[in-house]
Amino acid sequence: DLIPDSEKETFAFQLGMRLWRKVKDEAEMESFIFVIIRLISHGGEKLLDDKADSVAIASLCLRAATKASKATGFDQSITYLEFGIRVLGQQKWRKHYDTCLALFNSAIEAY
Repeated sequence: DLIPDSEKETFAFQLGMRLWRKVKDEAEMESFIFVIIRLISHGGEKLLDDKADSVAIASLCLRAATKASKATGFDQSITYLEFGIRVLGQQKWRKHYDTCLALFNSAIEAY
């Protein structure tokens, strides 16, 4: 293996974050949204240390979930929504009410 097992989560997370930051426009984001979220979520929310990034990633998860539910059904959509909810952290309802509400409402529809 080129990447040791102990470093795969971090590598996937960093790759996803770099790809997300390099996306130039909405059309490009639509093309890469699933790849970006899968890579970032592979590393898990524990690697997200920037709160602004956490909120932006949660919003991106909502976009990915919406796109997934239209394209493939609700199974993948739920995965994106659950990750988006987790990245908002413990104080999600107090600090990020609108994003949290949108994620939970979409999750209710998906279930």
